[in-house]
Amino acid sequence: MENVHIMNQIETQLNQLRLNGMVNSWKAMQETRRHNELSLQEGLEILLQSEHSKREKTDALSGFEKMLASAIRSPSKKSDMILRVVLIKTY
Repeated sequence: MENVHIMNQIETQLNQLRLNGMVNSWKAMQETRRHNELSLQEGLEILLQSEHSKREKTDALSGFEKMLASAIRSPSKKSDMILRVVLIKTY
């Protein structure tokens, strides 16, 4: 029972620190019971890689959203072309 409490504390702390990539990876490791098979180093590597990947995706999306917002605010030939490409790829 104490083990479950510790696992919940870890998840809570990761959430409080807004380490969403690590939270998702931690949950996956628990669900598959893989966390018991990994060394500390292996587990940390997986958690850190998950967080890094999540942030890369978030940064890329944020950059795309900024570009799209700029194109909508300040229409030009270039922004019109960007919006058309987005619409074509989206639909």
